[in-house]
Amino acid sequence: MYKITLYVFIFLAPTYAASQEFQSINNATDGYSIDVPSIWSEKIIHDAIGTPTRFFLDASNKKGRGYCQIQLINVPKGRLGKASEKEIDKFLSTKWEIDDWTQTFPNLLSSPGFRSINSYSLTTASGKPSAMHDFIFNNPSVGIYYRTRASLLMSKEKFFSLWCIRIGKNETDAVNNFSLLLPIFQRVQYSFRLKN
Repeated sequence: MYKITLYVFIFLAPTYAASQEFQSINNATDGYSIDVPSIWSEKIIHDAIGTPTRFFLDASNKKGRGYCQIQLINVPKGRLGKASEKEIDKFLSTKWEIDDWTQTFPNLLSSPGFRSINSYSLTTASGKPSAMHDFIFNNPSVGIYYRTRASLLMSKEKFFSLWCIRIGKNETDAVNNFSLLLPIFQRVQYSFRLKN
């Protein structure tokens, strides 16, 4: 199971897909590549046990807040724990129930203000299925709402968590801000290519 590590970025900004140039970022160590806007910055943060999370940050304007984060995670328990790669691909290509998401990310339901919006599947540029989940939650201690699109992908025995997030001062603000970056988020998540 995977515990959500929450990082707060308050210096990110709105960008518009029509004016963006993209670059391909290759991660030879973990075996993937991804396209992100050229003006986005990259940052790596390690958690308490040294697991790195790679962030791509939209820093074009100090008033906005948006980013995508990628982390290699442990093989989830439950329905995915002992399945073959072919079985997992089939499972990732179906619409997940909320129980499937909470088995993989067990503290989702306990996140303040958590509300599931939609669950579906996407086939990425490499032809691999990705389970997708749109939801919102908040952090009352800092007064920030997070409109999130999470995806889970798998290559051999590696599972990748790819989240794209837009922040707002309330739920409406977060949802509206998210819609501004939605075309970029869609391209980033579609572009995720696994290299077996």
